Amino acid sequence: MDVSKSLITLTQVRARNISDALQQGQISTAIHVLLSLDAADVADVFNELPKADIDQLATQALKALNPEFLLELDENIREELLSKITIVSLAHALSALKTSDAISIIEDMSPAQQRALLNVFNTKTRDSISIGLSYPEDSVGRIAETQYFALPATWTISKARAVLASWSGSPAYIILLDKYSKPEVALHISKFAIHNDDSIELHHLEVEQLHKLQIDTDKEDAAFLFRRYKIKIAAIVDLHGRLCGILTPETLLQVEYEEAEEDILNLTGAGITDTNAYVYQIAFDRVRYLFVAIIGAICASIVTSTCLSVWRQHESFIIMAPMISAIGGAAIAQTGGVTIRAISNRHLSIDNLTKVLQKEFFVSCITGLILSLVVSARYFMLIKVSTHPYIGMVNACGIILLIIWSGFAGIMLPFITSKIGLDPATTAGPMLSIITDIVSVVSIFMLAKLFIVI
Repeated sequence: MDVSKSLITLTQVRARNISDALQQGQISTAIHVLLSLDAADVADVFNELPKADIDQLATQALKALNPEFLLELDENIREELLSKITIVSLAHALSALKTSDAISIIEDMSPAQQRALLNVFNTKTRDSISIGLSYPEDSVGRIAETQYFALPATWTISKARAVLASWSGSPAYIILLDKYSKPEVALHISKFAIHNDDSIELHHLEVEQLHKLQIDTDKEDAAFLFRRYKIKIAAIVDLHGRLCGILTPETLLQVEYEEAEEDILNLTGAGITDTNAYVYQIAFDRVRYLFVAIIGAICASIVTSTCLSVWRQHESFIIMAPMISAIGGAAIAQTGGVTIRAISNRHLSIDNLTKVLQKEFFVSCITGLILSLVVSARYFMLIKVSTHPYIGMVNACGIILLIIWSGFAGIMLPFITSKIGLDPATTAGPMLSIITDIVSVVSIFMLAKLFIVI
């Protein structure tokens, strides 16, 4: 049995059973079922439940369940759930989460809701969350783990053990601080535990390099550094070099996933993927992208209208033009997608841009030549009697020029937009399709003017 299908079916069965129990007034039974599930599975069930059932479960669920399920909920479902509970209940639930997780939920609220919620927290929690919210939205300061174990590097093992015994967490690393109380190196807990000589100072043990990141570092940049240099732990420091938190690969795993998903969705203009989002949200999000596409279609139609003399004399162009335009669109989508990921992974820069363009030129020439042969064959299959011997050649050359242009634009447009501070996936997507439509028409028209007497 396919695992993904079985999981989907199981979630739907659970949601149906819980819904049936709620209709019979058996809220305790529904809560009991949810208590037996992992937080992620609880979220999946909630995402399947109708609004009326969520309203019934809201208060009891937040009191009884692990609040981590809130992190996995679809955004609209979470808003619906949180709107049915009191600020005090929500503050109690969020207090049980890590600071970074609590921030990820609070940051989506309005400023008024944030202020009301922060006033309910105790002083320590309120200060931690307020500080986290003060950092830039996409910075590592928002996701840094504030529960860490840091000790002076000159402490002995016995002194460190005494403090560690009273600590509630189970740290994987001990951050060793220099004489200025700034992070210096990292000590894995296993290297600490194996020593029996309690008089040894911590910095004499087998320590590891500790990477340091400024607290306003973009989290995508941090994810790239972790992946590139195989970083196991990083210290998040402020402008004065003081320790503010730590970062681990597990924390950045979700960032990597969201980055890849965002690039794909922005390139296609799909936008919201939440199946529980309101219809008007999905429609508006897509219209913004498609509005740009409409502008491009209008521009392409204006260019096409200048070629009416060609279309009137040689109707075969009307048959071949959509085919050529579709090929160009697919080609530029390929190059654009690869380029955006290369930019994201720091594999494309001004230093190697010329080399990348040269390689893409040769790839485009070979690709264009192969496709032009296919298009020419299709042309002669459709058009039994040609009124001009050069029309097939015009279409074939148009394909080659369009593929070459698609390769060039697919690299340069995302590259330029990234250099001026824009998101290449968001900006380049609609622009690439617009340019391709126009170039496909212009290339055929100019070649027709050159080879065919009009």
